[in-house]
Amino acid sequence: MLKRALLVLFILASAFWLAYVAFDILNSEDDFNPLALFNKNDEAILIVNRPDETIFDQIEGFPNSPFYNIANAVDKSQYHKGFFSFQRNHGLFERADGWNKSNVNNLLSPIGEVVFSGETFSIGDIKGRFRKTKLYVFENEFEVIEESSDYK
Repeated sequence: MLKRALLVLFILASAFWLAYVAFDILNSEDDFNPLALFNKNDEAILIVNRPDETIFDQIEGFPNSPFYNIANAVDKSQYHKGFFSFQRNHGLFERADGWNKSNVNNLLSPIGEVVFSGETFSIGDIKGRFRKTKLYVFENEFEVIEESSDYK
């Protein structure tokens, strides 16, 4: 009898796990994909894999970028990878253990006071959204392009 109960419990747990994974995969369209956020209008994209070792002033052309002030001001210890546009004022930050309000506030507090509304936030004219491991920061409304871009 105990073996049957354990078997039924295992089967139920497996079914719930499969349902959760399927639901998570179907809702992953809300995740921010660099291929959909950046396009040829950005001209060039700076990809930072080691923020603590990056000196933005020494990257040719980036100090003239609209996103330079934000990228240079944030707390570099709060993210592990960044994608920053050279021509438009937007960037994507990645964090391995995921973003929450506390992490976002720690990252952006050098810029100003962060005002949250669910998974969105604003600091004056700067706005953003975060979900799971990705945080997208922009000054104006962002434009998502189709994934059939030239970057593939």
